[in-house]
Amino acid sequence: MVKPNCKGQVALFRYADDAVICCQYDSDAQRIRETLGKRLGKFKLQLNEEKTKLVSFDKRDWLARVYNKEISTF
Repeated sequence: MVKPNCKGQVALFRYADDAVICCQYDSDAQRIRETLGKRLGKFKLQLNEEKTKLVSFDKRDWLARVYNKEISTF
């Protein structure tokens, strides 16, 4: 299990065959992505790299939205 070993809060939202994992800290998100890839590999599955990405939701990104600057999205 990964969640008990994370530094901050983690939430998982599933949508049919997709999922969004929200992490308080970037280091947790990177670790989960790495661990999930390895775990899926055990079942001969893999993450879709075109759909799998880390998206920041920090204060700078919020300010960029307010001032219509381009930022990463889903």
